[in-house]
Amino acid sequence: MRAGGFAALFIFSLLKPAFAEDHCDYRILAFRENNKREHGIVVPPFNDIPTTAIRLRPTLGITSDSELWSQENRDRLLKLACDITKKPSAFNKQRANFAREAIEAPIAQPRQIVAVGLNYADHSEEVGIDKVVVFPKNLTITGPYSEIRRPPGALLDWEVELAIVVRKKISRETQITPENAAEYFAGFVAANDVTDRVPIILDTEHGFSQGKTHPGFLPVGPYLAPIDNFIAEKRLNPELDMKLNVNGDIRQDSNSKRMANSIPKVLEKILREADSLWPYASRKQGKLLPHGELLPGDLIVTGTPGGTAIQAPGLGKKIGLGLKSLVRRQNPRWVFVNEQYCSGAYLRDSDRVSARIATLGAQENLVVEAEEALEPKVACSSRAEVRRRLGI
Repeated sequence: MRAGGFAALFIFSLLKPAFAEDHCDYRILAFRENNKREHGIVVPPFNDIPTTAIRLRPTLGITSDSELWSQENRDRLLKLACDITKKPSAFNKQRANFAREAIEAPIAQPRQIVAVGLNYADHSEEVGIDKVVVFPKNLTITGPYSEIRRPPGALLDWEVELAIVVRKKISRETQITPENAAEYFAGFVAANDVTDRVPIILDTEHGFSQGKTHPGFLPVGPYLAPIDNFIAEKRLNPELDMKLNVNGDIRQDSNSKRMANSIPKVLEKILREADSLWPYASRKQGKLLPHGELLPGDLIVTGTPGGTAIQAPGLGKKIGLGLKSLVRRQNPRWVFVNEQYCSGAYLRDSDRVSARIATLGAQENLVVEAEEALEPKVACSSRAEVRRRLGI
């Protein structure tokens, strides 16, 4: 090797530690310990189901979710991640071990949750709707290992989705670029946008908010991945593998790079339609953004790829539905709903749903029977019973 080559190698060896410190990767999670919500930091490797973390309360004095969003703590978290990576044994006293039942959603309850529908071409095709929609999810988020309760009369479907957490207020005037994105976004989390397909089949314009706002319809976590490492690669849209299986059978297998609308385009649409009105499952109406802008801690759920239970009828099927509706004197959409109940494609009691996004961890949720749950055989035989139990 020439002398110049040795010199370059020597200089690079001096610069490498500083470069590595700027890009120390880490994840944030939350867990229950001694009846308190605690936060922890995890450095690579990131297990799909975490079992240990370094407590943030004794190391950085962080005791609340809101403290995670400050610029000062963002820098302190990065330094702590680098320190743990270099010498993990130095933090043994601050290490917590826990069962997965103790793990909670890595973020506090958002004031506003906005979801993006039909943001992947293959899902748009299987649903049979060719436009991207944004709608509110007026519900309480749950942890990554919580139960999913099937409401009476629901056609319960699954949707693995990448979600982004807001760090700083975003208004219509805000201009977000890869250079300033870390100022406005905290990071990414995995979510399962659990869906009752019935309201959406019956009302493709406004049924999204009704079919997606039942209690327990948004498991989140287990990890919050800081946006810094994605921004370091000058990407606002990370390219992460997304998978979901039901009882071990793979249903969704895709990558977040296949989004039809990038995160900046989604933001533009959300802010443009901030005052649009949507009906909730409770039959009340609410604005897409009640506060008129995105606030710290808000959550944007960016859409799901193909592989869900719903399959829109083709031309031949539509003709068949039309003929059946004439014979039965029913709306064709109701005929389709009844046939979906009998298909066996949707989630049932005791099903286990596992959603995973690369480096964001894996969720595992058990479907349980809600009070007065509607069995498929009842739905197939009685449209009146379906209507009674749905309250419509």
